[in-house]
Amino acid sequence: WGVNSGRVAYDAAHINQAVFIDLVDELSDPNGNSMLPDGAHAFALPTAAQFETVMRSYGIGNDTAIVTYDTANGMWAARMWWMLRVFGHTNVGVLNGGYANWVANGLPVTTAPARPRAVTEYVATFRPELYASTEQVLAATKDDHTVVHSARRRELFLGLGVSPLDRVGRIPGSVNLPSDDLLNEHGLLRPPGEIRQMFAAIGVTEKTPVISYCGLGINACLGALALHTIGIDTAVYDGSIAAWIAENDLPTEVGEPA
Repeated sequence: WGVNSGRVAYDAAHINQAVFIDLVDELSDPNGNSMLPDGAHAFALPTAAQFETVMRSYGIGNDTAIVTYDTANGMWAARMWWMLRVFGHTNVGVLNGGYANWVANGLPVTTAPARPRAVTEYVATFRPELYASTEQVLAATKDDHTVVHSARRRELFLGLGVSPLDRVGRIPGSVNLPSDDLLNEHGLLRPPGEIRQMFAAIGVTEKTPVISYCGLGINACLGALALHTIGIDTAVYDGSIAAWIAENDLPTEVGEPA
C-alpha cells in the first residue's frame, strides 16, 4: 500500500521549526477499520483520546494556528488537515504545493529539530458530519441525493489497475474524479473556479451531500480539501475501498459505468 512514515524525508530537510507528526505510527488506530488481505489493518482515524494525547505532546492547543505540509502530492497534509477538523480544530490550513513548491521558490530549509514546545491541554470535539462509516456509505449508495466520490486513479476506479486487494473495482454508483487531477502541472491545487467545474461535471454542487473515498482514506482527503476551497464540506470514508471490500457481502463494480 505504500503507507510509510515520512520521518526519513523530514530528517533530511524540512521547513524551519516544522515539527514532524507521524500519521502512520502516532495518528492511526491500529485496531481500526477492517483487516487487509496481508493481515494488516487498514489506515484508520485514531480515537479522540489518542489524538488528544499526541496533540498535547507536541504543545498544540485548541487555539494553535497550524499549517500542514508534506513531501508527496499533498494527500498526507490534507489527511492531517481533515483529521484536525474532524476533531474540532478549525484554525488549520495546508501549504499549497507542499515542500516541493517551498524549495522551488528558493525558501530556506534546515535539518535542525524544532524547538520543543511545552505539553499543553487539548480537547477533541468529534464532528461526525466530516466522517463516513461503511454503513453510511452503503446507505448513500441507495440515496439518489448523495454523491459518492472516488478519488482513485481512473484505472483503479474501473477495476483495471494492479491492486494488492483480493477484489478490485469501485463502490457501486460512485463517480470518479482522481485527486491528482485537482492539481496543476506544478503540484498546486487548481483555482476554485476550475475545481467547481470539475466537480460539477460529476454531479457535485453546493447543495450536494458528498462522501469521498480512495484506497485507504488518504487521497480522499485531498478531494475533501479541494471541495472545501469551493465551500463544500464532504465526509471522508475513512476505511475507503480497503474496508469496503473486506466486507465480503458488499458488492463492487468494474468497467465503465453504465
